Amino acid sequence: MRTGKTQSIGFKLLSSSMSLSVLTFLVLGIVAVFSVNSIFKNNTDFWKRKVVADYDEQIRSQTLQMRSFLAYAYSEFENNQLTFDEAKKQAADYLRAFRYRETSKGGYFFVYTSDGTNIVMPSLPEREGTNCLDFKDFNGKPYIRTFIEIAKSSDSGGIIEIYSRKNDLDMEAPELKRNYVVYFEPFDWILGTGSFITDIKETAFIQERLIFDYKKNIEYILFGIWLAAFFVSIFVQVKIASKITKPIISLIQKNAKFIQKNIDANYVSSITIPFQGDEISALEESQEQFMETLHKYIDELNSANIRASTDSMTKLRNREAFYHDSCAEAEKRESRKYYFCLIDLDFFKEINDCFGHAEGDRVLIRFAESLRNVFGEKSIIARMGGDEFGVFCSHLKNEEQIKEVVEKFKSEVFKIKKGDSDNGVTTSIGIAAFNAVASDFNFRVLYNQADNALYKVKKKGRDGWEIFR
Repeated sequence: MRTGKTQSIGFKLLSSSMSLSVLTFLVLGIVAVFSVNSIFKNNTDFWKRKVVADYDEQIRSQTLQMRSFLAYAYSEFENNQLTFDEAKKQAADYLRAFRYRETSKGGYFFVYTSDGTNIVMPSLPEREGTNCLDFKDFNGKPYIRTFIEIAKSSDSGGIIEIYSRKNDLDMEAPELKRNYVVYFEPFDWILGTGSFITDIKETAFIQERLIFDYKKNIEYILFGIWLAAFFVSIFVQVKIASKITKPIISLIQKNAKFIQKNIDANYVSSITIPFQGDEISALEESQEQFMETLHKYIDELNSANIRASTDSMTKLRNREAFYHDSCAEAEKRESRKYYFCLIDLDFFKEINDCFGHAEGDRVLIRFAESLRNVFGEKSIIARMGGDEFGVFCSHLKNEEQIKEVVEKFKSEVFKIKKGDSDNGVTTSIGIAAFNAVASDFNFRVLYNQADNALYKVKKKGRDGWEIFR
């Protein structure tokens, strides 16, 4: 390969990869910006809701705590330490003076009776003693009646929203105010307090500003990381582009040498060296030829292995494969007991002599199919040679099951007729059992035991089965 062509390929790769990198980093940057904005928007919304919830909890807890003070004042009346009116006055004076929030306009309590008479109103002391039952907010809601209704509806009181000015002298537009009210039955008082949404928003704005500043810091950090990653990516691509063609050519040569050295010449006739075109095209061509040749070789090896381990007529395992697979299955020790069946096709020589070898082959094939159908895929089945077959079973748990399968097999093979006669095929079966717990597996011992059992069956006249004892 010429040097000029090698450099052109490197710069082509560099140009393509840099264009892709710019596009990728641009998309990542946009996604990052949208993600950060989305995350912090959700975070801001969360804090706004939390500030409102915190204010609600504050006015609820303060109101319930002050109701406990009213209960204390009432207990002094019950203990004859104060008269009823003195207890109420003590409670009212305390409520007027108490502030739970250090602001000029907030943190006070108001008190109404069930008939709407105002008892305590620190922000509007002139209202005290007047009946406010029919007072309405700027939306026309009779909020005093609503206070009374909600306070009496539950022992723990409840939240109510009204539109009101912060005081009657303010000329600004009315604002939403969240109030919490409870009922104190001994004094027949509706006790409550509240917070204007603008006061809540001030706290929320402070939190939102902190989140915004934090967001900007995160954006600066992410931009720095993005910029650093971009330049590192460019640097790496330049390095890769400057060296990439040499390994490609080396790989092409290694592919060709490997094929020629390790695979038979019959499989490498299609390899063409030197390759035409640039290095990338050459690598692609080399790899395709390499994989195609390798797959052909592997397929041929697999076919040869299958032919070497399979009986060509019945497509069952041959004797060697049966021995190997049976030993491997027994070594797993996944079953406590194994059964080995040595099976003869009775009077097979007479079938060949009377009906011809073609008929004998047909009977053998049908016999093998019956073995597969009855003993199933979980069994290891083989043609041991001639008219002798072997079955190794690891899924049958006891003698009752093996007897049941053997009887079913005898019935199945009897359906195979000999030539044009009505006579069915019979079979002789010798069975040996191997206990995986009691002893180590020995195939030859198991085969001899099954062979002895088969001999007994033949001695009795065939067409039967016997278990070695």
